[in-house]
Amino acid sequence: MWRVSSAYSPVAADAARLVSVFNGPVVAHLMECLEGREYLRTFGQSGKAMDHALAVLEVNARAQILNVALQRWFALQLEIIGGVMLLCVAVASMWRTNAHLGMSGLSLTYALTLTALAKYLVNYGTRALAQFASVERLLALSALRPEEEVHQEVQVAGKQGQASSTSPPAAWPFEGSLDLRSYQPSYLVHSKLGGTSMPSFPLQPLTLKVMAGEHLAMVGSSGAGKSTLLAGLSRLLPVGGGSLILDGWEAREVPLKRWRKALLCLPQQWLGDETGVGPTVG
Repeated sequence: MWRVSSAYSPVAADAARLVSVFNGPVVAHLMECLEGREYLRTFGQSGKAMDHALAVLEVNARAQILNVALQRWFALQLEIIGGVMLLCVAVASMWRTNAHLGMSGLSLTYALTLTALAKYLVNYGTRALAQFASVERLLALSALRPEEEVHQEVQVAGKQGQASSTSPPAAWPFEGSLDLRSYQPSYLVHSKLGGTSMPSFPLQPLTLKVMAGEHLAMVGSSGAGKSTLLAGLSRLLPVGGGSLILDGWEAREVPLKRWRKALLCLPQQWLGDETGVGPTVG
């Protein structure tokens, strides 16, 4: 019984973790479809949404089937072990001619309840291991490096040197002019062979100057790099090449928190009141 439980517990705990992990995409897709149902119907994307829903449900169902199959396998193994143990107790009671009748009945009763007790203990131990999936996620998030270290590693990998981190004046930015000089956002790509990290550039070098008070609109197809450029301007992606200058201060010279404090983003929002007001873009 110990061998069966030791072989079952780690696999069942991983299967329970899979069930909890694959429940997330199902709930997320359902919430996205409910919030954007008008857009799905307007642009005729209901079929694609249904296909994606079926795909995530199938993956979730596979995890559920694996979890249930493991439980049924373990229950079958315990029933077989319990039956063998009950047979051994009955044969031993009959073999001994001087065996006490009451003790023999008590032994048979305990042998019958042994299977249910072992299943109870192992299942609850497995559930306890599966509940630690949330703790593992917290540990993984706490082990993430600060963004400042990643930005410095990108600069070192790109042979740009360590930039000074001098805070600009409290009133900065003064006007809001933006100057891009062969600017390229980047991220680190870790090589499995050499164990080194090299910067990768998702965009071509961009040179652009936006004066104070000017309005600029970015238009492009899906995958053109609009979101990547916005992520670079907010320094979610480190500066990999060129210069990113805001009101005379280069991005590498400004601390990350101070840079983001100087930016203001108004995303698209839905005013979900009962007046029927449509979406607004800021």
